Amino acid sequence: MTYPNDTTQDSVDSAWVMEFSRRFLAAWNDHDPDQVLDLLTTDVVYDDDSWPTVMHGHGEVRVWLETLWHNLPDLEFEVLGVYPMPEQPRAAVHWRFRCTMTGHFDSPDSPATDKHCELEGTDIYKFRDGRACSVRTIMNIADLNRQLDIPSPSASAANASPN
Repeated sequence: MTYPNDTTQDSVDSAWVMEFSRRFLAAWNDHDPDQVLDLLTTDVVYDDDSWPTVMHGHGEVRVWLETLWHNLPDLEFEVLGVYPMPEQPRAAVHWRFRCTMTGHFDSPDSPATDKHCELEGTDIYKFRDGRACSVRTIMNIADLNRQLDIPSPSASAANASPN
């Protein structure tokens, strides 16, 4: 078994993934970007359904983290299950988060709603040198928007239509 700071890594097991997930989500729950970034390679590719673009590297991920925590100050995660991929440096982690939207995301379509949200999702990780070098976050954005009372992009576009 390898541990989060080993320099070689051909595969991961359940214990390793559980420990990584515990540390990663603890860093998220502490709202500490440096702790989160310490668990990601400097060239990480981070694709999250909640963000409009794929992020590349620590700088872009930091901006996203700070934006989320500013607008969702009580954002908190819990691990529901870990699923290492046999003989690969990859794993999926099933999680649940809870938050309240007290800020806005610099868009007239997403003002502060003070609505609470609880949602499950999955992160798919690829690891290199004990850190995640790729993260793909999958969640139901329509459900997130419904719970937070954010108009869907199609509804916003329809409201902006001149017809």
